[in-house]
This record gives sequence, structure tokens and C-alpha cells, in this order.
Amino acid sequence: MKTKLARRASLLLVTSAFLQCRTNPIVNFSVVLPSNDGVAWIEVAAYPGASCNALVALSESGLPAEGASMRAIWKPGEAAPPLGDLPKRDYAFVATAKGANCEVVLVGCSSVDIFDVCDITVTLGTAPNRLGACG
Repeated sequence: MKTKLARRASLLLVTSAFLQCRTNPIVNFSVVLPSNDGVAWIEVAAYPGASCNALVALSESGLPAEGASMRAIWKPGEAAPPLGDLPKRDYAFVATAKGANCEVVLVGCSSVDIFDVCDITVTLGTAPNRLGACG
């Protein structure tokens, strides 16, 4: 009887672990701003298998639309919306803070494997070229 119960418990544990590994995690995102001065909104996107170095340079005029798995936009002082359930893999999470005239004033990126990390934080720094304009 104990052996049968032990086998069932082991099977339940293995099944539970297997199902946990198959599900996509809900990814939450937070951005650290050095200052809210001049920031009208914040934009973030997740790029699978991408490099932060390449994306930060491109993001100085706005986040590239191509290749993003998820995007979110919100105003400073509001809670960042969850990015949703992303397949488990490596991502470059890029964030920009834009001014009222749409120029990128702050930019940052974090490379993260979301296999077991679901809470992402990106610290933004000054965008050296302040590119972008409302179109």
C-alpha cells in the first residue's frame, strides 16, 4: 500500500514539475529612472535572442518595432504593465523614456533568461544623442 502511494506521490511531483517547466512565465517589468523631469512616457519591449549593445544604439530614436515579442507603454508614476507570458528563452529587455516632443531622453537594457526570472528591472541612463520626434 505504501509503495503504491509513494509511486503516486512521485508521479504527481514529476508531472507537476513537468507542467511548471512547460508553462510560460508572466513577466513583470519595472524601470528605474534617474529623474522624471522631462519624461512624458516610458516604452519597453522584449527582443528574443537579441543583444543589448545593438538595441541600445538603435533605441536612441525609439524602440525598433521589428523583432519585438512584446511592447508596453505607460506614463511615469503609473505602474508598469506586465509584459505577459513570454516563451522561456534569452531576451534583451529595452526601455526608453521619451519627452513630450517624442525625443528619447533616457535609455537602458537588460539581457535576461526568463527561464526562471519573471521580474525584470532596467535602469535607464541619459541617451547621448536625444533623437526621435513626434511624427
